[in-house]
Amino acid sequence: MEEKILGSSFMLLGESWKNPLFSKLISKIPSPVVFKDENFIVDGEKVDEAEESLLLTYPHPLRHGKWVTIYFGQSAEGLSRARYIFFYGWDSYVLFKKGRPEKRGSFSPLRSFTSHDFLSQDHFSKIEPQKLKDHVSFLVSPELAGRLPGTSGYGKAQNYLTKKLEEMGISPIVQPFNITVRDIERSDVISRKSKREVKAIPLSFSKEGQWSGPFLFLGPSQKENGRDFSGKGVIIDPDFPKDRSDEFLMEKIRELQSKGAKAILILSKEEDLDSLAPYMTYPSYFPPKPEERLRNREEEGYYIQRSIEASKVSSRAKAPDFPIRIPVFFVPYSPKEEWVKALREGEEIHFEVSLRFKEIHLKDMNIGGIIYGNDPGLKEEFLVLGGHYDHLGKDEKKGVYYSGADDNASGVAALLEIGHALMERKKDLQRSLILLFSGGEEWGLKGSEHFLQNPFVPLPHIKTMLSLDAIGGSTKEKEVFFIGGTFHPSLAERSRRFLKSLGMKEGRDIDRYAFTFGSDHYPFHQRGIPSLNYFASDYKKLHTLRDNLEAIDFDHLGKVTRLIYLTAYEYLTEPP
Repeated sequence: MEEKILGSSFMLLGESWKNPLFSKLISKIPSPVVFKDENFIVDGEKVDEAEESLLLTYPHPLRHGKWVTIYFGQSAEGLSRARYIFFYGWDSYVLFKKGRPEKRGSFSPLRSFTSHDFLSQDHFSKIEPQKLKDHVSFLVSPELAGRLPGTSGYGKAQNYLTKKLEEMGISPIVQPFNITVRDIERSDVISRKSKREVKAIPLSFSKEGQWSGPFLFLGPSQKENGRDFSGKGVIIDPDFPKDRSDEFLMEKIRELQSKGAKAILILSKEEDLDSLAPYMTYPSYFPPKPEERLRNREEEGYYIQRSIEASKVSSRAKAPDFPIRIPVFFVPYSPKEEWVKALREGEEIHFEVSLRFKEIHLKDMNIGGIIYGNDPGLKEEFLVLGGHYDHLGKDEKKGVYYSGADDNASGVAALLEIGHALMERKKDLQRSLILLFSGGEEWGLKGSEHFLQNPFVPLPHIKTMLSLDAIGGSTKEKEVFFIGGTFHPSLAERSRRFLKSLGMKEGRDIDRYAFTFGSDHYPFHQRGIPSLNYFASDYKKLHTLRDNLEAIDFDHLGKVTRLIYLTAYEYLTEPP
C-alpha cells in the first residue's frame, strides 16, 4: 500500500501531511518554500496557520511524471479558498492571507518533469537572433508593401513562408479562403404618402429585394401572439435587453417572419444602436460611437481602412440559425418626427422598401505544416502554434505603406525559428505540432476561423493553441503579456515558470481589454480549446507608421521566442 501511495499523484489536505509516510516528499519541497520544524516557510517567513494558508503543487520527487499538491491552513478564510486549488496551475505556490492571495510564485523549471535541461545553451542555440531579424526585415520590405491580402506583395509573403517550411523539411499545407466584406449599395425606405425617404440601415443578414405595402406598428408592450401579418410589413419598437440584444432581435425576426411579415422596420434611437453594431456595420456606415472612435483614432495617427474595420466589427455577429427571407432594416428616429407620431396614434403607413448589397472579395490563405510526435498514442494530440502574417497594406492617398514589423512580422519570425528548432529536436517530441500562419486576422480573425471550420486534423485532436501576435516591441519594463491567463491559468503557468531564468517580467493582466476577439487565439477558446496569446509591445504604436523595423527590440524578441519555444517543447515532450 505504501508503495502504491508514494508512486501516485496525490493531494494532502488538512494535517495529512504530518503522516510520517509523506516525510520524504515534504522534505523535498522546491525553494523558495521550505519545510522546517513542522513549519512551512515562504521567502524566509513562517506561514501563520491561524491567518494564512498555503497552496503548492510540485513534481513528485520519487516518481517521474507524478505530482504532489499540499493545501496547508485551517482558518475559515483559508479554507474558503480550497475550491480554487486547481485555478493556480502546476509547479507553483500561492500564499493566502485572510482568504485573499498575498504572494505567489513559480518553482524553477529545472525541477520540471521532463528529463531535459530546458535552459541549456544547446536549446537556445537553435533560436538565432540574426535569423529573426532576417525574417522581419524581409516581411517589412517595400516589395511586400504592408502585406495586404490580395496584393502581389502578400503573394511574396506567402511564397516566403512555404519556402521556409520546405527548407525545414515540413510539407506546406495551403488552405485558400475568401475574405468577403458586405456594403450597402441601396437601402431605401420611402413613405408612399409624403415621398419622404427615411434613414434605414439594413440588417447584414437580410434578404435583398423590393416590397411596397402597408406597415403595422407593434409597440414594446404589444405581443405578436395570435396576430397575422400576412401581406404586410411590421414596424417594431422593441425594448432590447442589454445582455442578450442579438438573441432577442433574432427571436423577433423569426416570429414575425413566420407570421407572414413581408418586411420589418426596427425603430431605435441612433445612439442605442451600438450594442447591435456587428449586425449593421459597413464600410459606408458605422453606428455613432464606433464612428466616433474611428475618427479619434485617425486623428491620433492610426491608419483606418474602413473596409478592414467594418469586417472586423461584423465578424462578431452571430449568424442566425434560420434563413431570413425578408428585408429587415434598423430605422434611427426621433419621437418628434411626424410619421412616428402618426404611427403611434394607430395610423397605417405605407412604405416602399428596396435593399441591395455589394461585396468586396479578397483571396487569402492559411499556410501551415505538421511536425508529428513519436509516441504511438500521444502523437494524436496536437498543439497549434499560430500567428497571422497579414497587415494593413498601403495608404494610397498618402503614398505610404504600413509595414507591420511588430504586428505581426515579429510573431511570424518567431514561429519560423521555433519550428526550425523543434524540427532539430523532432526525435524528442511525443505529441504533434501544427505550425499555422493565418491570413485575414486584421479583417476579423478570418484565417483562424476558417482553419477551425476546416482543420488539418480532426478538431478533437487539437488540445491547445498558442498564438504569437506583436511580440517584438518593448515596454519600459520589457514585459511579456499572457493574454488569456485568467481564462486558462495552467497554460500561462507553463510559461510563467521560465520567466525568471530568462530574465523576463510578466506584464499586468490585460485580459479584459485584449482577450475577446483580440487575436487568433480567441476562436479556439470559443470552441473550448485552451488558448493563450503572447503579446510584448506598446499597443499605441500598432497600426501606425511607428510600427517599423527600427522599433523592433530584437534582444527582447529573442527572449520571448525562447520562452515560447521552451513552453512548446515542454508541452510536446511531457509524459502522459
